[in-house]
Amino acid sequence: MESVSHISPTPSRSQGFKDHSSSRLKRAILFVREHGALEVLRRARKHGLKSSSAFVLRNIRHSIAAGASRRFDRKFGVDTAGSLQLQYLTIDSPNADLGTEAVSTSPKSFDWMLKAVERPLADFTYIDLGCGKGRTLLLASKYGFRKAIGVEFAAELVQIANRNCLTAHDGFPGGVSVIHEDASAFEFPEGPMVVFLYNPFGPKVCEKVLRNLASRLKNSRDECYVVYGSSMTDTISWFKPMIAETGVFEEVETQPMPLFWDAVRTIHYSVYRRKSRS
Repeated sequence: MESVSHISPTPSRSQGFKDHSSSRLKRAILFVREHGALEVLRRARKHGLKSSSAFVLRNIRHSIAAGASRRFDRKFGVDTAGSLQLQYLTIDSPNADLGTEAVSTSPKSFDWMLKAVERPLADFTYIDLGCGKGRTLLLASKYGFRKAIGVEFAAELVQIANRNCLTAHDGFPGGVSVIHEDASAFEFPEGPMVVFLYNPFGPKVCEKVLRNLASRLKNSRDECYVVYGSSMTDTISWFKPMIAETGVFEEVETQPMPLFWDAVRTIHYSVYRRKSRS
């Protein structure tokens, strides 16, 4: 895989662009070496057994998921793993402060969410808003979509995602592409769509996106699904009434997602389909 060092970000960006998601175990070992086991026990007593145990288990799970993500990349010869903070990336958008960190979606979590979308999908375009490095564009290639589009506003991530998608072109008869654009300005294409969002931005941007989508569907009969996932329940709580206010979508019945070993967190999600028009 080609290095991204030629992007030449500023020194602070260069330092922040490095993914730190796989270093938790190393940092824990270093802490024990520097401070000793007694300091670990002292902090455990201070925070309580329940809280300390939860912290340890959370970090173990994070390390396992990070390892699974790196194995995915090695298997397919891509670069999709990691957790990258947006403040260290090159973003030319008034909404730069309204996005969330770029993380990769676990394959098992993605498959679970897509279960609620009816088949076949041969006429559908798959769209990932805030696609990051393009992990779900690769995962979607096995679902029979006609084409796929990723939308991303961080220049470095667009560059990486485009390289990753070279391995997925055969999975989409109409091709796959990554558009360097703010999601609030994205013009949704004609034809049926599955729109995927994994908590890519806050309510201010999301409201614009849903308004644009509803406007695009207003005078057509195109089918459309919206799949929204987040590790935070409060995000789902504001997204549900927001999409309901469009008057265009109805929620699809789904099953709670189980605990998957390849995911850092259990994802809360909801799926919506465009209401049928008489």
